[in-house]
Amino acid sequence: MRRRDYLGFIGAGAFATGYDFYSSRNMEELDNPLNLSNERLETGDYWTVSVIPDTQNYASDEDLTEHLRHQAEWVAENSDRFNIVFATHEGDMVDNGADREQWDRIESALEPLEDEVLYSVNPGNHDWNETYDKASGIEEYRERFGEDRFEDRDGYLESGPHGLSHAQRFSGGERQFLNLGLEWEPRDEILEWAEETVKDYGLPTILTTHSYLRKTRLDGGRLDDVQEQNGLGNHGEDVFDSLVAPNSEIFMVVSGHSFRGFLLRNSGEYRQVSSNNEDQPVYEMLANFQNRRDGGNGWIRNITFMPGRDGGKDRIGVSTYSPSLGKNQVGSASNFGFRLDFDERF
Repeated sequence: MRRRDYLGFIGAGAFATGYDFYSSRNMEELDNPLNLSNERLETGDYWTVSVIPDTQNYASDEDLTEHLRHQAEWVAENSDRFNIVFATHEGDMVDNGADREQWDRIESALEPLEDEVLYSVNPGNHDWNETYDKASGIEEYRERFGEDRFEDRDGYLESGPHGLSHAQRFSGGERQFLNLGLEWEPRDEILEWAEETVKDYGLPTILTTHSYLRKTRLDGGRLDDVQEQNGLGNHGEDVFDSLVAPNSEIFMVVSGHSFRGFLLRNSGEYRQVSSNNEDQPVYEMLANFQNRRDGGNGWIRNITFMPGRDGGKDRIGVSTYSPSLGKNQVGSASNFGFRLDFDERF
């Protein structure tokens, strides 16, 4: 499958471009964290999905756990103000999957989301008892964030094989959406379940999984090697070819895991637009800030959907905000957008 060139990001003039991540030129206190126009804020004609990147550093160091709590509190407290209808965690919740204390920290920090916002948490490689070894067990995740936690909640539909992947439905504007949260390097049976689920519900679908895109020093792309030491899983290219490309309902993929980059200011950030089998765009985004100051500094991704006006196409705006700092990360790697006609696509 070919990869399209980046779509021109929306409103290029609205975002300043910085040069040093640690300087104020790359962090700015905007009028609002979503960088929306006053008119859009006043009409409320939009909805938002918040994406929480890898939190393993917040789990391993109790002095940093406050960053995740700040993220969860901000999402919960601003769910009405910014129409946040769903939140999804990209995986690597903890650094050591066998360490109960780390899981205690993460579970406690996520409490503000309870009964406030629908959310999904998806296991990354560090969430297994031994990193990169699915045979080692993942009891802590399963007990705390498995199907039993979510099955009676609005929007929860079902879990996949092994109980580590989940399907949830949420509403945005006048539309229904499906979020598929898949385990790190999903196994064949997970991909089969995911395809059946997409077809059963027939909804516009966001796919959240831990490892899908990679960031290289200067560029990026989908991962093309399986890191699980027993070969139990599929890399990003296989996920795209077997699940994303054949199913036009999937229009967006968000992932974490990879955190490299030539420049600190945009390490762990990458995006591309691919074409599915029907030559329709699929928006693929990587966000992982674990290599930044304070283990991530509380950076969170907000994806805002804005219906078109006067016959114009719908817009998807992406912003990067830290509740801990009260600032946005500015520049085209962190603030960008796409155009998509939902009526035409779905």
